[in-house]
Amino acid sequence: MTDEQIKQRITQILQILHDPKIGFKGLFNDVKEEHLAELRKKIDRNKEPERYVAERDKLLAELRPTLEPEKQKKVKEMAIALNPAMADATYTEQIFALTGESIMKNRLYVSCGNAAKAFCYVDQHLSDYIPGAQNGLLDTQIMFSTDPEHLIDGMSTHTLPCIKMSDGKYHALDPQIPVNKKNSELPFIQDEIVVGGNINHILPSIAKNGRPYKIMKIVTPKELETTYLDFGKFLEATTSRTGKTGVICKSLSATLKKLNLKQSRKRGAAELVYEFSKAYQDLPDDLDVLVYSDKENNIVPFFRAQLNGQWYEVQMDADHLSLNRHDTVQELDYGGRKLHLIKQLSPSEYIKEYDNYMQQQIMVAQSAQKE
Repeated sequence: MTDEQIKQRITQILQILHDPKIGFKGLFNDVKEEHLAELRKKIDRNKEPERYVAERDKLLAELRPTLEPEKQKKVKEMAIALNPAMADATYTEQIFALTGESIMKNRLYVSCGNAAKAFCYVDQHLSDYIPGAQNGLLDTQIMFSTDPEHLIDGMSTHTLPCIKMSDGKYHALDPQIPVNKKNSELPFIQDEIVVGGNINHILPSIAKNGRPYKIMKIVTPKELETTYLDFGKFLEATTSRTGKTGVICKSLSATLKKLNLKQSRKRGAAELVYEFSKAYQDLPDDLDVLVYSDKENNIVPFFRAQLNGQWYEVQMDADHLSLNRHDTVQELDYGGRKLHLIKQLSPSEYIKEYDNYMQQQIMVAQSAQKE
């Protein structure tokens, strides 16, 4: 195929992916169109265009959060149908067990990885959408990359299909971006595709952060649809775990499983950091605890690990390891709360302070009972 033929085929695939009637955003589009039809009955968009646009934008803003639970319920149903073990998934992006076929037939996607699967599926089954079309003509590979600010985190990876062009090289494109009047050019990414190299996100809302993604692995579309349906294997593929970093990551992962956080939702951050600290009090040079407080003097501790010369916060909201860059700063905006740094402790120091605090709480409770 010539470059022009390749581009024409890519355009066809993207048009199918983003078609409001058969594309992979169907769940949202169906509900959206029902509401917009009602809005058009109330407001003539030709006579009152400004009012119509304002009301439409307001409506869509209200619809998105309302639709999210319905979307995730559908995604989980699809994932469990493919892999019963996914019934124990504890957060949205862990539900990676979706195939291109299931995405297109259910007209829904949740991530760039699933958009890549849908892209490859439509290429392999183009005749299902365009009578007489040939199936599977593109030479495609799949690129996994990760944001170095989030060392181990399925929410911070970027998965893209890479198409081989006439120059003999694979060129990445983002199938989440449609080809239309607003985006007339194919969503190709200019960066060279090579393991260990960097690639910039093409979506303006993400690219504005200015952080490139590091390419961790390149696999075939078949591997994406089989081996990497397992979210754990996907995380391993987007993570560099070698040398000392590998030792610490393996230990942290084991501790997460031991703590069984699925059963620990009611425990606060202070107690969870305490449990982590007990497991690592003999390694103060590589791990520490930053203790912050908010304006109501509520304590918020963060357990951190030093990897590759950088400090990363150990996320404790799931049983998969997730590390996010967390430098030592005096002020921190956390979930809408302004936090101020109180102290920086080794794990053993934090254990002592926590034990003393709990002992004081016991004494206060006992005193109250006597009264």
